[in-house]
Amino acid sequence: MRNQTKVMRHNKFALLNLLAFLSFAVVTTEFAMVGFLPEIAVQLDISLAKAGKFVTWFALGAAVVGPCLTLLAKAFDAKRVLVLVVIAFTLANVVIVTLPHYQVIVVTRFIQGGFLPVILSIIAMIAVDTFGDNRQYWAISRVNVGVVIATVIGIPLSAFLALKYNWQLIFLLLSVLGFFAIIGVVIYLPHVTPEKQKTKKNKSPLILQPLFLLHLLISMFLFTALFTVYTYITPFILAITTFNNEAVGWLLFIFGVAGVVGNWVAGQLFFQRIIQPSVYLSLLFFLVVMLFTHIGAYWKFSALFILALWGAVHMAAFVITQVRIIQVAHEDKAFALSLNMAVCNLGIGCGAVVGGWVSSQYAVDKVGNVAASIALVTALVAWLCQIQRK
Repeated sequence: MRNQTKVMRHNKFALLNLLAFLSFAVVTTEFAMVGFLPEIAVQLDISLAKAGKFVTWFALGAAVVGPCLTLLAKAFDAKRVLVLVVIAFTLANVVIVTLPHYQVIVVTRFIQGGFLPVILSIIAMIAVDTFGDNRQYWAISRVNVGVVIATVIGIPLSAFLALKYNWQLIFLLLSVLGFFAIIGVVIYLPHVTPEKQKTKKNKSPLILQPLFLLHLLISMFLFTALFTVYTYITPFILAITTFNNEAVGWLLFIFGVAGVVGNWVAGQLFFQRIIQPSVYLSLLFFLVVMLFTHIGAYWKFSALFILALWGAVHMAAFVITQVRIIQVAHEDKAFALSLNMAVCNLGIGCGAVVGGWVSSQYAVDKVGNVAASIALVTALVAWLCQIQRK
């Protein structure tokens, strides 16, 4: 019996690691471009702001198409849905490699974005179902390790390889990762019947609950602030600091390693509260970005230290946002997560547009000030939400 319990625990953790790996593959696909936007802009002969729209279109696909696909997916076996969607998501990377034209990439990224909430919401709900309600927040933070590794390894490595070789190689490697993930899902993921995914009766639909809508607004504003500057992090760092282009990969690596700490802290400390972490995180992001913008040029060590704090705050936002929505949604968690991912991606798209407009109309080193301003608005909205709950 004891050995059987150990085997069951081992299988659960193996499944969790597979889900984290899948999360790593899809999130790296979404954000890898931020590490080599200047390279792709040069090769396609487009402006930096126009290249930033590759992030925007992906995010819009997630915001517009994602929730609808997630609702449709609830009627089918989660394993089959996940396999089909990951296959389509991976084949889209192959299309980008073989047809590297602006219009093709835009359409492909939009389609990939539509699949993202389906993949991530299924991953989150399988993790929660596997470990139960008592450990659901820990399970989500553990799956979120895939996002952390994407930030620590995926994006910096993409920047290295794109600079040394070319950016198409990145999408070829992501295709390989995707196919490995498909094999893992087929072999290890158990079937989840549609009945198991149905939500229980609730007072009113989530989409009609004002407090829930206010929580979605917090998520959107927060991710708009984060990605106004993060989408252009490579040119932003080069414009602010005295580091050269070859150091960017290492700087992104430091950013990602700090994100490991942020993910862990968010997973350990904030689950007993709903609103306060979002207020504190928004204010901390405001402080960190303002410090980096205004003193990052004077001393390399200070720039590295602030960049590390920025990375921790950035990654903590992913966990805090998901946990907050699950706490508010109660029963209808899968649909709530998909809506939250949709508005977060809408925020990512808005951030990419805002940051691109600021960099083209003024200068890329000004995006930090704008991102910090949006963070203050986020803190205000979260504070108002806290008052409304009381």
